[in-house]
Amino acid sequence: MHGIPISVSVQGVLCIIFLRETAREATMEVRDMKGNPGIWEKLSWNELSTKEQEFWSDLGWRKEDWDRNEAPESTDKEWKQLSDKEQNAARGLGFTEDIWNNFEDE
Repeated sequence: MHGIPISVSVQGVLCIIFLRETAREATMEVRDMKGNPGIWEKLSWNELSTKEQEFWSDLGWRKEDWDRNEAPESTDKEWKQLSDKEQNAARGLGFTEDIWNNFEDE
């Protein structure tokens, strides 16, 4: 057995369960755009991870808007005009000030 053994008692019966190491089996939280924000335009909302959806939601995107490519107000802002919450979300998605200010949405 692989994992961390944990002893629990269920209705008086001692059970030993093994917890898997989640670090190696973790699902993708946020993909690395490698400086290319165009990767986001190729994905539907449902293809985004939960964390990516949270970040995009903080930038004003909703599923319906995303899938129709109807951009929220945040996309018209320069980096310095973004709220702290919006900047944190953009940073979490891999944007830098330079990438944000120079990206043209298609």
